Amino acid sequence: MDRLVNLILKAKENDEKAMLDILEMFEPLIKKYHRLLNYEEDLKQELIYKIIKLIKVEIVFENLKSINDYVLLKYIESSVYHYYIFLSKRKSLIANYECSEEIMPDIAGYQNISDDFVVIDLLKSILTEKEFVCFYFTEIMDYTSEEAAKLLHITKQACNQNKLRAIKKLRNYYDELAR
Repeated sequence: MDRLVNLILKAKENDEKAMLDILEMFEPLIKKYHRLLNYEEDLKQELIYKIIKLIKVEIVFENLKSINDYVLLKYIESSVYHYYIFLSKRKSLIANYECSEEIMPDIAGYQNISDDFVVIDLLKSILTEKEFVCFYFTEIMDYTSEEAAKLLHITKQACNQNKLRAIKKLRNYYDELAR
């Protein structure tokens, strides 16, 4: 078996040295995105946390068609890239956050990143699981519909339909709130 595959298997079994070896392996990638995020330490920690979460939770060997270092390396690189896009968008939204209560009263109180969890819970309560996952990957994590469909093992068309249904439900929800 390949080196990265063995390290991931050990890390899934709570081997700290294996996890540290994996993080060391991806240190250049972390440094690259840390630099692009203007050296903000919190965002660097979020990138590291994302890699740990990928290793511990998101990588499921049973769902992969082929298991080798190249496939896992590309998967992790792609996931970290998309997470970097998410972080940079979130950072720019927070930096440019100037919202008056008359224009957008629903998000005028949105001042804390921990409110993300509240928004996620709200989305989960409004949408079905498939709609939420498709919406989350395409609109929040900035995956293309094709990439999201591959990750979810569904067709691109099904992913788009779920995303559009989710958007329609969210519009209806906010229209009801406005009344």
